[in-house]
Amino acid sequence: GKKSLCCLASAVLGVEREQIRNGETEGWFRDNVKEIMRKIGGKRKAVLLVVTDENFGDIDIVQDLASLVSEGSIPSLWSSEEQSTVIAEFQTVQGMEDPSFDRVAWWRSFAQGIR
Repeated sequence: GKKSLCCLASAVLGVEREQIRNGETEGWFRDNVKEIMRKIGGKRKAVLLVVTDENFGDIDIVQDLASLVSEGSIPSLWSSEEQSTVIAEFQTVQGMEDPSFDRVAWWRSFAQGIR
């Protein structure tokens, strides 16, 4: 079915496939999404994100997915400290480490890579 088609598509495209796993809480879902976002935005890896029907059971998760697709981020997903860590990793990948960086611009660039 649909999952098999996604597996085939990722193999044909030569990209990694990530699936949003189901968990008991929205917090668990958000931690899973953070891992995936670091791969996509921070490391600039091409990833096929698979979202199944089961992921649409919780309205908060649906809203988070909508924000991820439209904005490239989820509101209040990252703490300030986590953002700094992700930005530093992203700068390293981009080869532009700079202690006087514009945090907002770097974060936008990270989010743009996700969309």
